Amino acid sequence: MIPPMPLTPFRLELDGKNYLIKPRLEPIAMDKSGAVHCFAYELLCTVYGPERQDPHRFFATLSQGDVLRIYNQSLQQLPVQGVHHLTLNISSTLLLSPALYQLLAMFPNIVYYLELSENSPGLQQIMLAQQLIQSVEGLRAYIWLDDFGSSFANFDSLLHHSFDGIKLAKEVFWGLYDHDRDLLTKILQFLKKNSPLVVVEGVDSPERYDFVITNNCAAQGYFLNSL
Repeated sequence: MIPPMPLTPFRLELDGKNYLIKPRLEPIAMDKSGAVHCFAYELLCTVYGPERQDPHRFFATLSQGDVLRIYNQSLQQLPVQGVHHLTLNISSTLLLSPALYQLLAMFPNIVYYLELSENSPGLQQIMLAQQLIQSVEGLRAYIWLDDFGSSFANFDSLLHHSFDGIKLAKEVFWGLYDHDRDLLTKILQFLKKNSPLVVVEGVDSPERYDFVITNNCAAQGYFLNSL
């Protein structure tokens, strides 16, 4: 089994309101010589207000400083857990924040994969971010395109830039797996030509896992919990 790894919850006061943050690490798996290998973990958070919050909307309302506070609290727990490869969801504005890279550099034993959560990151933004990464001594960070297929803008992004990794949106995976598996295979082949790593989200059954692994992609989803 490769279950999610819960981290220690913590409380955070934002704009006079108290929130309970429950961070966890979701595994991303690859197949190596017929054996399942946990390649990396994605840092995700469940948030309670007094009631449960939608995490995407919650993080979208936060300032860069507040997001970094949450990441800092979570990253401090990682050496204890022995995690050395981590993906983080990053907005296009946070991508250009020197404070982000200064924070990440405080944990030099970790290799970071920054998932751009916007549909269409600009080429200039990515180039500037790469310069920021290179300017921080000892920092190992790579830029991924998240949720590919959620917008036509993703295709435009691939025409102008090569990403270190691409994540296929689970909604696209589910829809094409059920209705047009041949097209899904061609899309995965296209993505692999544009990136050294392709991760498929929403892998929730042994059949879907086998399909992803057969296409030489990494997998993320509930099925990994049962392996």
